[in-house]
Amino acid sequence: MIWPDILFVFILALLFTLLVTGPFRWRYSRAEGVWPAAAFLFLVFLAVIWAAGVWSVPYGPALWNVYWLPFVLAGLFLALIILAISAAVRPPPTVETERAEAGLAALFGAFFWILILGSIAAIAIGYAT
Repeated sequence: MIWPDILFVFILALLFTLLVTGPFRWRYSRAEGVWPAAAFLFLVFLAVIWAAGVWSVPYGPALWNVYWLPFVLAGLFLALIILAISAAVRPPPTVETERAEAGLAALFGAFFWILILGSIAAIAIGYAT
């Protein structure tokens, strides 16, 4: 059944997004604000947690017929990676660093869409098999 998975993954993605953007002060672009950054972060958590939960071996206790431990561990691992990457000290802005950040933003945008589309494909294949 897919509906318990959807509900459980949605709740976990929301909790991990709030955890990373709230108390840990995840760095976001001040030009765009926290809401668009949190929305993209929520989509990343949603897709990756769901794909990892579908493809992992079911273990741990079941809650609503969902073995929740693989989903939680995938979310925790992704949150730690995001926090470790965003903890780097940023140099003061200059013209050169602004150009470099613009190129880096384009690269991360492409990576975001590849990650989302790959996760959706992994979810679809996981439920089809």
